[in-house]
Amino acid sequence: MTQHRRASANLVVAVLFALLCTVAAPAVAAAAPHAPNAPGAPGAPTGWVRLGHLSPRAPPVDIYLSPFGQPQRVAFREAGYGAVTPYTALAPGTYTVSMRPANAPASSPPALSANVDVKADTANTMLVFENGPNGTIRGQLLTDDLAAPAGGDGKVRVVQGAPESTTMDVAAVGGPTLASGLRYGDSGEYVTVPGGHWDIALKYGDTSAPATLNVRPASVCTVVVLNKAGGGLTLSELMDGTGTASAPVGGAETGAGGAATGPPVAAVLVVGLVIGALTVGALRAGPRRRLRG
Repeated sequence: MTQHRRASANLVVAVLFALLCTVAAPAVAAAAPHAPNAPGAPGAPTGWVRLGHLSPRAPPVDIYLSPFGQPQRVAFREAGYGAVTPYTALAPGTYTVSMRPANAPASSPPALSANVDVKADTANTMLVFENGPNGTIRGQLLTDDLAAPAGGDGKVRVVQGAPESTTMDVAAVGGPTLASGLRYGDSGEYVTVPGGHWDIALKYGDTSAPATLNVRPASVCTVVVLNKAGGGLTLSELMDGTGTASAPVGGAETGAGGAATGPPVAAVLVVGLVIGALTVGALRAGPRRRLRG
């Protein structure tokens, strides 16, 4: 009887393993580059883009990124105010960036849609503000600096992402001024700052708000001024590069979603969990394991 049960369990495992291979093979094939110039191929030209949500009155959104004229794919889900995606490595060309309310169908009209030209060895940051006509959202494309300064200095650029009625000055206490006269949606130039921990003064109108910033030697960063939950202001530091002039920090590929084709990764994981459960339940071999997401 025991041998019969083991034989039956082994047959179930074999069948499910074959099913797993059938589902997983197309997923692996879809993830593999299909052309010599695909991002990540040796010697292939590459550009980088990251996307940010800086509209405090807009709800969380799903951010789509796709080659111009191609089916849309979700790059970042449920991005709230202040969220900025990691860099995405892309082959040079024109791409469409779209934003829809979180979990809205990919076929629904986007709240914002814009085209971005990605160039080789160039990093860009696409930020969305609510400073368009009548308070509508508007995208702004920044060109990022990939070349870090030598020695113990860093370079810092300030983006004003907190809606205020007056202009803002940002300065390191006892050090250089990082930006002057910034309105909501403005960005300053990169400023060289000695590495170290700095107290920062955010001045707008008759108000001065304190903040802190850690400038890492031989690094380049973008600092975003944000409204803080409950009132006040805070700084969010985005690392652009560290000691390199060819690739930004935090590169990441886009995630599948929207109208993306091919079997979902979840299906592969479900089949794997079924195999694991049946194997443990039928053979009673080995301890149970808890999978953590």
